[in-house]
Amino acid sequence: MEAGVLGDDSTGLRTLNVWFNDLFQNRSAEFTPERLRAMEVHWRAAATRRAVARLRVRRGLAVLPGVARRRLEAEDTDTLEDVFATVQLPIGLLNIDYAGNNIRNLNHVREVLANWNTGHTSGKQRSELKLLGFADPPTLTPLGQAAAAAPSLEEIARLWCAWVQSTSDAELANINERLLAAKRVFPQFWELQREVRDYFLAEAERPPDCADY
Repeated sequence: MEAGVLGDDSTGLRTLNVWFNDLFQNRSAEFTPERLRAMEVHWRAAATRRAVARLRVRRGLAVLPGVARRRLEAEDTDTLEDVFATVQLPIGLLNIDYAGNNIRNLNHVREVLANWNTGHTSGKQRSELKLLGFADPPTLTPLGQAAAAAPSLEEIARLWCAWVQSTSDAELANINERLLAAKRVFPQFWELQREVRDYFLAEAERPPDCADY
């Protein structure tokens, strides 16, 4: 629910203040992992209907300059997001970008691990390493300790992939439900066509600042 108001009528503002306080205090609910999961289920279930509705509107509107064009472009982006939301198994990421933010490759993991005890890591970075299983702030997990001592990016990748595969689904879900997708998708890599596998492997061997493994 969203509302925007511009004005200087104090009576109206007092009325809005009462309305907002009632909405916030009496008709809102605390966000919990369980509630967020339920919301995502409902959001995904409605994705197809949203996409169809937007496309119907899109076909009914002429492409006009200015605001109308920008609105249509935004609608197209939202529609694509909803279309992708309807995609089910076995789609998933073939890299380490499961923290959902900035820790997107092994170099970032290694950098944060190296600075863990120096005071040069942010709370955000520590939280993201937690989402990948390397940390349980303020300390590193056994995986994180092993990765911090690893001599190469390849060894960090091996440690993390082995940890994902050997950890129970319940434990992974408790850390970060995205890790369940990694556990499902990674073994399927070797079932891809040879030329597709060769492409990914060649990309993984690019300079370290580009490697996503």
